[in-house]
Amino acid sequence: MSCITRITAALVAGAALALGAIAAQITYADIGAVINEARSMPGRRHLLHAIAAALSPPSGTIVHERAMIPTPGRRRRALLRELLPGVIVAAVCWQLLQHLGGFCIDHTLKRTGPLYGVFALMLGLLAWLYIGAQLTIFAAGINVVKARRLWPRSFFADSLRDADRRTLVASAEIEERVPQENVEVDFDSTHQP
Repeated sequence: MSCITRITAALVAGAALALGAIAAQITYADIGAVINEARSMPGRRHLLHAIAAALSPPSGTIVHERAMIPTPGRRRRALLRELLPGVIVAAVCWQLLQHLGGFCIDHTLKRTGPLYGVFALMLGLLAWLYIGAQLTIFAAGINVVKARRLWPRSFFADSLRDADRRTLVASAEIEERVPQENVEVDFDSTHQP
């Protein structure tokens, strides 16, 4: 796969994730608006909360599944089976992050003035986006570890396991930039402190 193809695939996946997250957030906001209108009907309010809680995770799962598909030409079912653990982790983490963000905005921004409120909202949004990106990368990493069988791993570099060695070799070989370049990795048999 060429560099331009990889960059294009990454941009398409990022755009799909962004558009899907916006669509899921709009859906979630619409459900929230219906719930806010139903506050005058106490009996139906809990039912609407349950419906919103039931609809949000599947929509998040679909959004992340679409964003994590690297190329459209592969077998669809096998690919979905490979991506399912990371997709579910990403959807659950984004859902929790949305609830946490809503809780922070509701409880923190009430006590701020207009100027500090906007400033706090911008800083909170940047932090929220950073944490969301990190969680999505972590979820995609779950799929890589599963597909390449990169477990069990050692926590410390004292004794490298086979999965550690394969990971380090793959990480070094990624740095090959031209076909004439050859990166070789060798490990010492003894560890020197």
